[in-house]
Amino acid sequence: MDMDEISVMNESEDCDTLLGAEVCEKIPVEATMDAIVGVGSVANIVEKYVGDRSDDKGGYEAYKKMTSLEKAQTYGFGELKSYDTVRSIVQIKFLNMGHMTDVDELLEETDLLYKGMCELVIKNKTEEILDEIKQRGIAFDDLSAIEKARMLQFQPDNNLYNIQLYSAVCKVCGVDTSDEGKIFEDYQAIYEKTLEMQPEWSVERKDGGRERAR
Repeated sequence: MDMDEISVMNESEDCDTLLGAEVCEKIPVEATMDAIVGVGSVANIVEKYVGDRSDDKGGYEAYKKMTSLEKAQTYGFGELKSYDTVRSIVQIKFLNMGHMTDVDELLEETDLLYKGMCELVIKNKTEEILDEIKQRGIAFDDLSAIEKARMLQFQPDNNLYNIQLYSAVCKVCGVDTSDEGKIFEDYQAIYEKTLEMQPEWSVERKDGGRERAR
């Protein structure tokens, strides 16, 4: 990530410019949104999770006391978003609260929210998979690689998330993970099927009017 792309304000600055836009003590959310994330799909995503949060003003201290999962829950993340999108959400959040930040705090808070988002998505996805398995009356181990791939929906560019999700599902489904070789082969087979299915998923999500998780 290019550090030069992150524009923030610190206390030593005279509230002159922020993110390429002239600002004062109160910044309209609409103007701030355009300055931070531009226009188009990314801006729409950020708008969905931030929106008009005028009640955020002055809530910085309470917000900082929340856990990363609690913060993610306030946004209701239903799927993974890119790190840059989460960073934009944090920037808007701080501006709405009237909090002036610096690069270090911005990145630290982005890391925390991204972690909370992953935790929340994994928690919800695991519960969904467990419910589906119970309804079908079948053990997770008995599913084919392609069936598991459809359930898990791994992210090809996020192995850490994939491993955490796979481990969580194995745990709640009572999968014996003592044979590391077998577990690795199963994980790898699911990952390979995921890669094979990417074009198919892209078409399905486009037809359904849903944005693909990042």
